[in-house]
Amino acid sequence: KTCLNPTAEYRGLKMKIHDVPLRDGEQQANFAFRREDKLRIAEALVEMGVHRIEAGMPAVSAEDARVVKELAARKCPVEVFALSRMVPDDIRACADCGAQGVILEIPATPYLYEALGWSLDQIIEMSIRGVQVAKECGLYTVLFPIDGSRCDPEIFDKLVSRVAGTGNVDALAAVDTLGAV
Repeated sequence: KTCLNPTAEYRGLKMKIHDVPLRDGEQQANFAFRREDKLRIAEALVEMGVHRIEAGMPAVSAEDARVVKELAARKCPVEVFALSRMVPDDIRACADCGAQGVILEIPATPYLYEALGWSLDQIIEMSIRGVQVAKECGLYTVLFPIDGSRCDPEIFDKLVSRVAGTGNVDALAAVDTLGAV
C-alpha cells in the first residue's frame, strides 16, 4: 500500500521523493549490500511510493550496473537514477544500463578540486561537457556539486550558473553532505 502522496506539493511546488539508500547506504567501512538486498529494498521503496531510486554507480561497480539494469528492466512505477562522475564514459554507462536519469557529481569546493589538481574553470568545463553527454544519452540530468553547502557562495554561484546556463541541467541537487548548514 502506498503511504506517500505521489502528487504531493510543498508551497506550490510538485515534490518527488528521490531515495538513495541503495548507493549512499553502503558508504561506511566494510559494508556492501548484496544484489538481492538492493532489489528487496527497491521493492519496498516502490511500495512506499518513492518516485525515484538512485540505484548505484555503474561505472565503478559491476554489481551496481547489474542492479540498475534489473530495476530499469522491471518497468516499475519509479524512475531509476544512477550516480556518475563527470566522465563521458561513466555517464554513457548509466544510459547503457537503462537509467532514466543521472546524478552528475563534481567537487564544488577548492580544497576538493585543487587536491585533484583542477581549477574552477576546469571543473566548470568538465561539468558542461558532462551534462552535454548526459543529454545526448537522453538522461534526466541532475548537477550534484559535492560539498556545495560549505562552498564559498561566489564559487558555487559561478559553477552552477555557468553549467546550468547551458540549458542542459534539469535539476540541481542541493545537498548538505556534512551537516554544515
